[in-house]
Amino acid sequence: MKTHLNRRGSGACMSTSYCTLIALCIWAVAMVSDATAQSTGWKPVGPVELVVPSGAGSALDTTGRILQQIMQSEKLVDSPIIVRNQPGAGQAIGYQRVRQHGADGQMLGMVTMNLLTNQIMGTSPLHHSEFSQLSILSSEYYIFVVKTDTPLARGMSLIQLIRTDASSISVGLSNLGGAGHVATALMFRAVGGDARKIRSVPYNSGGQALIALIGGHIDHVATSASNAASHILAGKLHAVAIAAPKRLSGSLGEVPTWRELGVDLVVGGWQGIMVAKGVPHDRTMFWESALAKATATPTWKQFLERRLADSVFIAGTAAAQFIEQEDNKLSTLFREIGLAKQ
Repeated sequence: MKTHLNRRGSGACMSTSYCTLIALCIWAVAMVSDATAQSTGWKPVGPVELVVPSGAGSALDTTGRILQQIMQSEKLVDSPIIVRNQPGAGQAIGYQRVRQHGADGQMLGMVTMNLLTNQIMGTSPLHHSEFSQLSILSSEYYIFVVKTDTPLARGMSLIQLIRTDASSISVGLSNLGGAGHVATALMFRAVGGDARKIRSVPYNSGGQALIALIGGHIDHVATSASNAASHILAGKLHAVAIAAPKRLSGSLGEVPTWRELGVDLVVGGWQGIMVAKGVPHDRTMFWESALAKATATPTWKQFLERRLADSVFIAGTAAAQFIEQEDNKLSTLFREIGLAKQ
């Protein structure tokens, strides 16, 4: 999660995590390019399992399956790759499966910032240090939507209400402490509201939260741009702003950035791949090399374009450094809004 934000006039780099991703990406490309030139000598033996800690059809599931398709069709991995959906407990059940499997390199796990926030809130004992981060794959900026026919569709009306009566706004969340919750908290704080007063309404998925918003049951949802795009284009939802450095191109090009509304906010959610801690170096290098090649293919680039996502491939040490920095930023935020375990 690109979690750091500064108020207006605070300098050129408005998102520390975003700038960190770019810097780490440049460094990691050189490191992985060197690694791919070397043969590790190890290859998977038998089926490989790719654990997706969310349900079939979710954004994370779609990413996992496109990676599976690319690695098999491009013959980057000879062994069959089986995608296993393991949803539940804010993704913690899937993460636990990866940790318990052991260090043979035959099981990979998709990962998001939920791994960090679950531990910060105390809803899961799993810590990111119990895994080896193979890579960060992509990042999607978050868009903030309301029902089309509500007065809150005027951006300044939403900002003013957050400043004066934050608890009156109901916010749909797919899980407490998840990416949408973090994005909403950062937005409340950025506009001058009290993020501790967010009135959250839980749903089983982001898609269900959007349907509830269309039905008028809640007031606001923060989600990745790709999740809300079809509803926005159909006129069912109005996008107040997107938390990107500049406007998106294409179908959502008319959506203003928060900066255009006078709020310096850049925030998005990332997706990555990890294995259990202790997997030997030659095996992690095999997977880092395979993932680097997969994310360089036209198929992957087209997938990200459809998803309105950025490619931010970083691997190995660079990915571990990014995760550590994200954990520190999220820990600070959650203490501020009262969600951190005491």
